[in-house]
Amino acid sequence: HIIKEYQDLNALWNGNYTTIELPWPYYGCGHTIYNNALYYQRVGRNIVVKYDFETGISKALFIENSWYYERMYLFSTSKSYFSIAVDENGLWVMYLSRPDEHIMVAEVEEETFSVLRHINTTYPQSKAGNAFVACGVLYITDKNHMHVAFAFDLLREKQLDARFELKLSLSLEGFEQKVSPASNATFVPVLAMLSYNWLNKHLHTWEHGFLIQYPVHFLI
Repeated sequence: HIIKEYQDLNALWNGNYTTIELPWPYYGCGHTIYNNALYYQRVGRNIVVKYDFETGISKALFIENSWYYERMYLFSTSKSYFSIAVDENGLWVMYLSRPDEHIMVAEVEEETFSVLRHINTTYPQSKAGNAFVACGVLYITDKNHMHVAFAFDLLREKQLDARFELKLSLSLEGFEQKVSPASNATFVPVLAMLSYNWLNKHLHTWEHGFLIQYPVHFLI
């Protein structure tokens, strides 16, 4: 239930941080920060918490019919039950529906901290690697994170024909030697986090222990 705050990238590189104690422990890698508030899953509950950094006040949002136990993760490599995203259109919560195991997205109103609607993408969790939301579109990767295999327009609630290669570092030749040069074990790269930053138009990832960012270019 402790998080670390870094003032800038130099502080991150140098390990200079301050700690903030949260009212309830978090779980997984699907947290996000939006308008000076942290959004995260409360451990062991199908609840998303909004923690205001300025006031220290917390609010709780119940996500009905969602998996949050028995290791029925939304994305297996991230060990997360919920993935919270922010884009140009606002706040979204991705989760795994129970019992049909489809990827669902809840649109959340920030001020009232309430669910506006639940969107069923009908995409099976068994095919998903990870996902991010950008410009109102949900992009889901394949299990190996090599390409975007599925896209869904959350604003119009319909599937899009958008499949493209996702050139992450863990898919590049030589990545294994860079991160584990002395290991003789079978290398299984882990993409624990995939998140879109709508302010600087970058994808942020946590790849096998490395925090990496990629510029995003939209073709109109």
